[in-house]
Amino acid sequence: MAIRFHNTFTRRIEEFVPQQPGEVRMYNCGPTVYSSPHIGNFRSFLLADLLRRFLEWRGYRVRQVMNITDVGHLLEDAEEGEDKLEAAARKQKITIWDVARKYIEEFDAARAFLSFRDAQWFPRATDHIPEMIAMIAELERRGLAYKVASGNVYFDVARFPAYGRLSGNTSEELQAGARIEVNPEKRDPRDFALWKIDPQHQMQWDSPWGRGFPGWHIECSAMSRKYLGDTLDLHTGGEDNVFPHHECEIAQSEGTTGKQFVRHWLHARHLLVDATKMSKRLGNVHTIAGLKEKGYGGDALRIALQKAHYREPLNFTLAGLDEAEKKVQRYRDASERLAAEAAAGGTAHATDEVAGLADGLRGRFGAALDDDLNVSVALAVLDEAVGEVNRRRPLGGDAAAFLALLREFFGVFGLLEKKTETPVLDDAGIDAMIAEREEARKRRDFKRADEIRDQLKARGIELLGDVVARCERAAPGSAELALALALALEFLGDDLVDDERPAEAVAPLRRCLELRERTAAPPPASPSRYGIASALNALGVALAESGAAAEAEPLLRRSLELRREERTAWRVAVALDSLGAALTRLARFDEAERALTEALELRRENLDRDHPDRAATLGHLGALHRKTGRPADAETEFREALRIVRARLPEHHPRIARALRDLADLLERRGRSDEAKVLVAEADAIAAAARAK
Repeated sequence: MAIRFHNTFTRRIEEFVPQQPGEVRMYNCGPTVYSSPHIGNFRSFLLADLLRRFLEWRGYRVRQVMNITDVGHLLEDAEEGEDKLEAAARKQKITIWDVARKYIEEFDAARAFLSFRDAQWFPRATDHIPEMIAMIAELERRGLAYKVASGNVYFDVARFPAYGRLSGNTSEELQAGARIEVNPEKRDPRDFALWKIDPQHQMQWDSPWGRGFPGWHIECSAMSRKYLGDTLDLHTGGEDNVFPHHECEIAQSEGTTGKQFVRHWLHARHLLVDATKMSKRLGNVHTIAGLKEKGYGGDALRIALQKAHYREPLNFTLAGLDEAEKKVQRYRDASERLAAEAAAGGTAHATDEVAGLADGLRGRFGAALDDDLNVSVALAVLDEAVGEVNRRRPLGGDAAAFLALLREFFGVFGLLEKKTETPVLDDAGIDAMIAEREEARKRRDFKRADEIRDQLKARGIELLGDVVARCERAAPGSAELALALALALEFLGDDLVDDERPAEAVAPLRRCLELRERTAAPPPASPSRYGIASALNALGVALAESGAAAEAEPLLRRSLELRREERTAWRVAVALDSLGAALTRLARFDEAERALTEALELRRENLDRDHPDRAATLGHLGALHRKTGRPADAETEFREALRIVRARLPEHHPRIARALRDLADLLERRGRSDEAKVLVAEADAIAAAARAK
């Protein structure tokens, strides 16, 4: 059965067909980080996570972006009033940057509590001002934007006839329904701000129109294009985003590119609390942290927020959450019993009857979600499967078949992912493996380092949080243990970045840096001796690749400074390479070129021609030259980088897949789609093999 979703734009249920077979490009409107995240926010965020999980279960590779709005979202609407972050900063008597950091941390904690899969990118608006300025300039060049005497720049809605198609608002309705007094500097009351000039605003950037800040809507158009291209397969949000935000995104993006912006729009309906609109005045706003403090679990909250179809209003009650807790316990009991029986049964196969029953349940579960994410039917199938387990009390191979089935269903709904059967690890053996891997990396023996990484993963090292907690309890304050933990966390972060999961790498790498700095010897001992430079570099790379290049830059500069003091050429080259890549993301191309050129020269002098580190710098130079209008140079660099990683890395290494995609993206932009598709197919095959391994 084909996957079918309701498309807000066409108001019909349509077959979902991504533009590239096997790959989905999905953009999700994320939080404006001015207050604690609540269950209303997370209804739409959970829609995005469910989509991601379901599509991956169906075999798609999902490239996901969820933005973080940290500037430009005004209180009254998209045009007037105080910036929401500035208002929060004023009330809390802290800086606007501290407000953003505080609530991003709360958002990240809430996602972890609810077992979200991390998007590949969580770009912050403040890190993408150059991209926004470039898009506004292109709209102005095309006659779709105009500057007024105050310096403000507006989108000229009259020049975009399709405006209103997503929301169904006609021109007359939009003008008659204006909620605020018409701004006299606009040509049309429907026009919306692209760039604002306000000397009182705390956040300011230079632009061709004067020092100011972006309008709210432009960030999503600019960031979605940067990470996913001109056309998206899926774009999600809450129903309150339909107008004006998503309507304006369409106008900006299609006005810039002349191409369809989004193929399928999905919007989640509002959430009610006890059949009443959630509001601070009524005191019925439930934050994620508040419910956690009351003792509720993340799995129960996921069920309570996902039990209704996304296109229907959801009525949230604490009584319903209590029922969800009981349901989770029922799931957990069945799963643990099956795990014990399956282990006792060894390698026994399932009976034909149970295998057929499991296939039937799996088929009905998938068919329900294929039908516009019919979660109520899918959850009913899950409950039926648990009922069969409790009725049959299966043993051996039958238990294993039911356990595999339930884990599939749990995986789609994000349940029971914090396993109770955490393996008991031999600390001494793990320490020895970590030390051997460190030595292999120092020798630049990446093949052996990857082999050890795989062995560590097979022994449960991915569950490093448990290892960290146990070691810290056993020897609080021990510098030796702290350094060992920092090393393990850095390895974990590096692997996550290699696996194109940089956002997941940020938390362990922040902890790594904290441990390194806490245990560093005072001067005149070299700070880099204690791994601070390495930790700074690793964290900076993860931040830059997850969309926070501005935050990454000072960390990478500090790392470079320490490496220059150390005077080890190849380590200086690593730091220069990382800094150059971040500067490219910040559109500071001259600085990036200088850093990357120096890195390449150092690597040419100190490494053999086919060393993988040289491939990394060539790849970053290719990305720089692609952005600066030198596609021929970029293609040469991408091809050389691909040749090196093919020759020197294991056949399923993630860096080979990344090099293939870099080259494919460039060829697609140069109109060579057939060549690009071949490379993408190979990259997908490598990624699938790596995941299976």
